[in-house]
Amino acid sequence: MEHLFPDTESRLALLYAVEHLGALSDQQLLVFFTDLSLMNYFSLQLNLAELLKKECLALINHPFGSLYRITSQGQYTLREFQHLIGHGVLRTMDAQMDAYRTRFRAEQHAPASESTLPDGTLTIRLQLLENDLLILDIRLRPDHRFSCIDQRWQRCAQAVYSLIYDVLSEGFDPAGQDMSIPDGISLMNASRQEWTLFMGDRPVNPSFTLILSLADPLLAAHCAQQWASSHEVLKEGILALLKQSLEE
Repeated sequence: MEHLFPDTESRLALLYAVEHLGALSDQQLLVFFTDLSLMNYFSLQLNLAELLKKECLALINHPFGSLYRITSQGQYTLREFQHLIGHGVLRTMDAQMDAYRTRFRAEQHAPASESTLPDGTLTIRLQLLENDLLILDIRLRPDHRFSCIDQRWQRCAQAVYSLIYDVLSEGFDPAGQDMSIPDGISLMNASRQEWTLFMGDRPVNPSFTLILSLADPLLAAHCAQQWASSHEVLKEGILALLKQSLEE
């Protein structure tokens, strides 16, 4: 049964959740509060809007989507008025914090999504982050729709990254490596310690694209040179790992 509580308590509960769970999307907040029967969709949206207006929450950009984070004003408000949150509500939230924190961090660390092109073609996007930095971004067109794509990806993301790294880095010799980049591939120096490759399986209307961040420009150049002979193997390997991830 949904716990109906006043707006003030609802807003304080939202601040409490974001303070203890970390920055969250509106969908993650909805899952948390509806799973615990503490708030419905409409109440959540109204209270989030009010907290943004009062600058107790702020939106930040993230590859997973826009996330709500608590501000210094929100932390002050929570410290001063947390006593207005009912003990039963606090106990309910505290009992589930660890489980939802683990779940939500996994979702943000390895976001996955799918979309359908105007011609009906299915495309999936798989991303992997490390310390909130995007290190892998895959777009590909599978032959069929995967159920629970987010759960599949969270389970196999590290295995996919290892597969890509092992295949593209095979035979790397820094002493003899040149910096030539094949046509159709871009290498960008994103920062002093980050080089980003942009690769596709064909120059027009690609069915498989890969963005890969690496710390070594020589290794990045080698991976770029390996791409043409490796992308079909990588695509098949990624799809196989996605298929197997919920069957283990």
